[in-house]
Amino acid sequence: MTVHDVKATIRSGNTFAEESSKMLRQVKDRLTETAILAHETLHNSHDQDVDAGLQLLVRVERTLDETIEILREAVGHAETFTRDLG
Repeated sequence: MTVHDVKATIRSGNTFAEESSKMLRQVKDRLTETAILAHETLHNSHDQDVDAGLQLLVRVERTLDETIEILREAVGHAETFTRDLG
């Protein structure tokens, strides 16, 4: 594999990671809307399952944020490596 091939492969991977990140941001936006509606609908509930469900929505939002950040960092490192290849 030539340096050119390596760079092309990395760029392709970066494109995929950036597209994935964009999709995850869209999912997070929808999830945030869902969480807001759920909280507004169920805020007076004292049911353990409701509380657990709301906490899981918060957890998923946090996980999506972390995943998006990890993808951003990975792309940054890959771009740096590509530049270092010359």
